[in-house]
Amino acid sequence: MEELRSFFNNPCPSNAQVKKLRGPVTGGRRITKEDTINEFNKPEEHRHSVLASGTDYADAIKKKEMENYLKYEGNRDTFQSFAGGLDSLEQLSSYSYSMQNIEALTEEAMNEVYKKYSFQRKEDTNNLAINEYRHQILSSISAYPVVIIEGPTGCGKTTQVPQWILDDSFENRRPCKIVVTQPRRIAAISIAKRVAQERGWDVSGVVGYQVALEAKVSSDTRISYVTTGVLLQKLVAAKNMNEYTHVILDEVHERGQEMDFLLLVVKRLLYTVSPHVKVVLMSATINRKTFADYFMIPTPMGLQTAMSIKVVKKDPMYTVKIFYLNHLNKFGSILDKITSLKNESPGIPSEMHHLVIKLIDAFEQIDEKEENIGNRSEADLPSVLIFLPGINEIEELYDCLTNSELRLKMSEKAGTSKLKWWVLPLHSTITADEQVRVFQRAPPGQRKIILATNIAESSITVPDIKYVIDYCLMKVLVADTATNFTSLQLAWAAKANCEQRAGRAGRVRDGRVYRLVSERFYNDLPDECPPEIVRCPLERLVLLAKMLDMGPPSDILALAMDPPDMSNIHKTILVLKEVGAMKKTINDEWCVSDGDVTYLGRIMAKLPLDVRISKLIMLGYIYGYFDESIIMAAAMSVKNVFNSPFREKLNAYNSKLTWADGSTSDCIAFLNVYKVWNHLRKLNYFKQPGSEGQWARRFYVQVRALRELDDLVRELRARLSREGLEINAVPSPWAKHEITLVLKLIIAGAFYPQYFVHSSVDECREREAVRALGGLNPRRSLYFTGWPTHQPLAPYAPAIRNTVRRLLGDDPRVSFDIGSRKVFLTYSDGSNETKSTEKTGDPTIPGQVVLPVYKAVKARQIRTDFRIPLLPIEKANELAAAYERVTTNVDLDKLVPRLPEIDDTHFPLKLSQKIGVKRNKFCVSSDERGTGGLILIPLPLPREVKVDFTDEEMHRKYISVSKFWVQYDDESTATELRQIEAALNRGTLLASAGGERAGVLRAAPYVSAAGTSFYRARIVNTLPRDMLEVLYIDYGSYGRVSTCSVRELPAGVCSNTPPLAMRCSLAGVAPAPLLDHHAHWTPAADHLFTTLITRGRLLGKVYSVVNGVVSIELFAEQGKTSVNKALLDKGLAVPCEESYESKLNHDVREMANSLNMVQKRAYNKEQIEAAFYHMNEIDPPNYKECETDVCLKGPFSPLEISVHNLMYAGREKQVNIEWNSVNSVLLDTEPQEIYEK
Repeated sequence: MEELRSFFNNPCPSNAQVKKLRGPVTGGRRITKEDTINEFNKPEEHRHSVLASGTDYADAIKKKEMENYLKYEGNRDTFQSFAGGLDSLEQLSSYSYSMQNIEALTEEAMNEVYKKYSFQRKEDTNNLAINEYRHQILSSISAYPVVIIEGPTGCGKTTQVPQWILDDSFENRRPCKIVVTQPRRIAAISIAKRVAQERGWDVSGVVGYQVALEAKVSSDTRISYVTTGVLLQKLVAAKNMNEYTHVILDEVHERGQEMDFLLLVVKRLLYTVSPHVKVVLMSATINRKTFADYFMIPTPMGLQTAMSIKVVKKDPMYTVKIFYLNHLNKFGSILDKITSLKNESPGIPSEMHHLVIKLIDAFEQIDEKEENIGNRSEADLPSVLIFLPGINEIEELYDCLTNSELRLKMSEKAGTSKLKWWVLPLHSTITADEQVRVFQRAPPGQRKIILATNIAESSITVPDIKYVIDYCLMKVLVADTATNFTSLQLAWAAKANCEQRAGRAGRVRDGRVYRLVSERFYNDLPDECPPEIVRCPLERLVLLAKMLDMGPPSDILALAMDPPDMSNIHKTILVLKEVGAMKKTINDEWCVSDGDVTYLGRIMAKLPLDVRISKLIMLGYIYGYFDESIIMAAAMSVKNVFNSPFREKLNAYNSKLTWADGSTSDCIAFLNVYKVWNHLRKLNYFKQPGSEGQWARRFYVQVRALRELDDLVRELRARLSREGLEINAVPSPWAKHEITLVLKLIIAGAFYPQYFVHSSVDECREREAVRALGGLNPRRSLYFTGWPTHQPLAPYAPAIRNTVRRLLGDDPRVSFDIGSRKVFLTYSDGSNETKSTEKTGDPTIPGQVVLPVYKAVKARQIRTDFRIPLLPIEKANELAAAYERVTTNVDLDKLVPRLPEIDDTHFPLKLSQKIGVKRNKFCVSSDERGTGGLILIPLPLPREVKVDFTDEEMHRKYISVSKFWVQYDDESTATELRQIEAALNRGTLLASAGGERAGVLRAAPYVSAAGTSFYRARIVNTLPRDMLEVLYIDYGSYGRVSTCSVRELPAGVCSNTPPLAMRCSLAGVAPAPLLDHHAHWTPAADHLFTTLITRGRLLGKVYSVVNGVVSIELFAEQGKTSVNKALLDKGLAVPCEESYESKLNHDVREMANSLNMVQKRAYNKEQIEAAFYHMNEIDPPNYKECETDVCLKGPFSPLEISVHNLMYAGREKQVNIEWNSVNSVLLDTEPQEIYEK
């Protein structure tokens, strides 16, 4: 802790203080006890680690296990029973089974329950298909230890089978306690309520449920519906099943890791310590033979298969026809294109989307024949459900189905392209309101077309579906064999998934299913998707296996229905040792395939989280942010709390950046949104109906996900409390500005070594970026490509600007490169003070790249169309010629400040900004106090702001080191300033002739104690309600005035004198990032700056001039004190490289003495032109005159970067960042630096 504190206090240590960590010395090779690290000889061949792989190891273990079962079963009667469960596999031959723990199941207790409750049914369930199998199911459960039931969805197996078992026990007065698992918590709760409703019981009486923290059970409960994880934790802790008489595992076809491990545990306990428990497996699409073979029953006569029963619905009301690609011969040409590709790797060619358009058009003819539709405009048309693998594919097909031109091109029958389609996306990331629309009926005459992922296979049922179009693709979670990272990968769907999808049709009418693969290809698809246990990391399962304490993890996992690869087990054990969950030794002996569980590992095993997320919580406990780490951990384990409404991804991205608060961390964004939501709840902010939903929609969060997050947070707190880990009431030891960095430190420690690195080792990177942007600043600029070669560029700058502003909400300056036909966008660096003081809600981004650049790149990533209308070529050329005449006749010397010339090295200056201070209703000008040339001109504050500052406080409040404007501190400038003010205020000025637009010079007012005065101002922007945003060009301050208050500038000195204020920045310094996680200047830095600039006359040493901004080293006290150096010495700033353009200009200034006068004039002119074109623009063309349009490609930033894996195993693999992450746009924020971070 103290080392971390010293790091905060001294973020830039000297070389003598830097400690370098020792690099790896083993090179991944094996060492032995006899090796000393200094004499370690890495090249020796025998030291190469070779991990076993494959699943052959499981055969011997399974064989030995079954032999023990048979031996055990044959000698059962000779053993004494015991109650504690097995401690190891070897004890199977030494101990007998335990009788059931029937303290709660005694005859007296059961009779009490049977007398207390009525066992008469309150609702009729005779119409359920499973009722015909009641006797067969009950007799099979009585005769066999394991029974497998396959029944279609809706047959009643989940609700009826447990009731039948209880009724049978009631009639025969036998003890009974049933547990039924469900894969999802909502299913467990709703089914328990349904059973209680059928019998007239209260939930928590005879029937109850337990999901995470929420438990509604009692001593009377005889049927418990629980989630898979709840039962697994119970059995691992008890090491037997003797609490129950019947264990029913429902939806066993969902082969998640927890279900596979639960099957393993149930089988082992059933055949050892809990032989009298009855086990029932149920599913709608179960492979009965596979499960029957797995649960082979050991008997004295040998092995016997489990009993299996199939429930069949008689005489289905509606038929479903299945079609494949080879059946769609009528679409000859486009079908030929698809089949000619002959690519069996999963993917969707664009022609497949075109085929879907033709297919939906063909449904019109089918409906005319089968639905007897007469007037289509008033008909209730059957709906179409299309299964796609992911959100990107949904968006691609959505674009195709809503593209009228493409529909017209694809339509074979006149008029079909004009038929109305109601296209709706269905994906887990869209809002609840958007999901609800799929259940609504389409307006008359419109066909509802639902684009869905596998969420619609079973979780959601839409009743009015007639047509199902199945791309036969899905996203599968797969672990990379080299890095152990998991990712969703595109894969062909299994037949079981396709059958589930086909079941969505034919529910209320005859249905049709179109599978977009050939019938032969479909027959070759796997029957089922590989279970998670063979394709995903096993950290949690290995820990649970260790907690069972029944032998090495490989011996336990070998007994799974599908044993994982041995290499996967070894890698998992290595990961667990790496995160601190297991020791490198077992019983103090070094072991590569096993290890003792640590305290951290035991905590990890008891939390329903990934092991690294559990480590995050423990590190939070150590560093004093326990509750924050619990919230972040829970947020990473539930559904994303942020939503991305369809076609609103850019706004959602902007909102998430706001929640991240400049941290560039998704975890911190989760933390912030949860804290705000929870705080508002405590304040009863959501007491009005619907207010919570409105708040959530405004900030792009999901209320349901937040509630799930809150449930998990409470559950984790309770579990950790049981382990003695309480939320610490002691205040955090860290300062406010340190919080974000400490949280990042915790996250980094938890996820080591899963780091991703970006390296900048090329000194030319910034130079290349500037070249790609035609000399513009890459931190504020982007570019489009794809401009037509026959069209001029200049007339379209306003149109491009308006389009970008409409789509992105930010206002860029537009420029062009005629040679490359690139269109450049350049954004302001945020120097507009009136905007910065408002609470706009815009997010902050650390680094030097401005936020609009991030948003623009994100817009390209989400495929935003930047479409620009084009004039006829003749008209466009006329406008281009007019623009050239305007710009060539401008006297730039009158519009641009007198910038330091190329050979100027120093100049006297005084700060010129208007600061808008009211003190006791009077305005103060600091030059009246004789502060050595520093001038602060007043500008009225908004009426509701009340300020009463001392003079020193006034400086501190309104002067910032981040941006300041200066005037030359000489008699000539002072004389011009007096003459201008006299000319503007000694008589009546002419009212403006109108046509106010950006770039126009006017006289603008402000109010002082002496009355209203006018100053020269340039209009920056036109605002609503006849307001203008203006820049006072002689002082560098911004303000807002009404349109009617501006005046024409009089001729003479007011029109002929260039602006007297110029923008400056401090050269070679940047805010200390450890003092402010937004990388902003701290109040302490502003205070030091304002204190120093009041000490004597100021002097600027010129470093460079770029786009009208002068980069200087500022000296105070008549040149004795360097402000730049003072900020560095106090630790309030860090040294930084200047930008490439700045260094280029500096290099020219360094050699200025060797230039002749012609060269100097050329450089000075170039400076002035760059400053002028940075703000100049013309009016947009009339859209009514445009005939065509162009869709620009981009925008692109030359600062876009990629990252690589820190681990050598993944160095060569491409890294893709999740599209909805705050880091989905990665830019090099410091291209001038050489670094690795």
